[in-house]
Amino acid sequence: QNSKFSSQGGGKLVRGVSELFRRGASITTMVKGEVIEVDIKSPVPAGFKSPAQIRLETRAQEPFSPKSFADIQAQLENADVNRKALLSARAEKTIAYNTKVKDAGVKTQEALSELTNKYKEDVQNKMSAADEKRAAQAAESLEKTKAMNVRVGEVQRKREEQDSSQKAQYDEAAESKQGKLSAAEQFRLKQLEEASSKAGAEVTKAKEMAQKKQQSLVEMDEKYKQKSSAAEERRNQLLTEQKDKAAAQVVHAKDVAVKQAEKENQAREDLRCGIESKMLSAATNHALSLENKVATSRRMSPAKGVRSPGAVSRSPGPPGPDAASPAGHM
Repeated sequence: QNSKFSSQGGGKLVRGVSELFRRGASITTMVKGEVIEVDIKSPVPAGFKSPAQIRLETRAQEPFSPKSFADIQAQLENADVNRKALLSARAEKTIAYNTKVKDAGVKTQEALSELTNKYKEDVQNKMSAADEKRAAQAAESLEKTKAMNVRVGEVQRKREEQDSSQKAQYDEAAESKQGKLSAAEQFRLKQLEEASSKAGAEVTKAKEMAQKKQQSLVEMDEKYKQKSSAAEERRNQLLTEQKDKAAAQVVHAKDVAVKQAEKENQAREDLRCGIESKMLSAATNHALSLENKVATSRRMSPAKGVRSPGAVSRSPGPPGPDAASPAGHM
């Protein structure tokens, strides 16, 4: 808006001030708040006109209508309204970004909960399968032990039946073979003792094997319980780490949003300071240009023989150094 004001109203103000000086007005009689644009650049070759000069000559043909202080104040107020609207739009963008970050955190939490439930279901399924497998192994071992005990009982029964049959045969042949009966009886008793000792050893061995098998089953059960406890601890640790990571990501996203908001606030403050400094610099430059224009006009008025109504007459003298300088013709 400042550039628009300078481009549209600058030529009219210059023409207005020039008209006031031609009519003999002093600097104190000018309208308060008006600014004059004076070209203070180096001289250009003869016949060459810059775009600014062409624009000023074109505007010189338009009717003079200087802007009032109220118009300038209205333009400044419009600039302040536009600036506030820009800041408001940026604030809305920041709020939308924060809302997006919050929604992303909620989605991350939901995904974490879904993943946790999935892992929990998988672990429970694996534990159930392991329980079923352990129960099947225990049942199979028990069946094998029972079958072994049955075989041992059958062997013992067969041996008892064989002993009874042999005793009956010995009794039938006792009358005819009394002499041989004693030797045969001793031999049979010896064989029975050996068979009994062997059978006892086999029974003891079978009982020891059954006890070892039972002990191994108990140890397997304890190991399974220990492994289940360790797996549960690992699962809980994994879930805790995943929750901590998700929480850290949410905190990081919030920190990034806060830093972005601080950067935007700093940028708005820098923009405001830049606009204020440019406005102050423009006002200073316009004031200096006005003074240079007034001084130049006063130096040029005696040389051309034009006197203002309140000017003091003085004797003509040699032109000063500014009369022939390039700045006096601008």
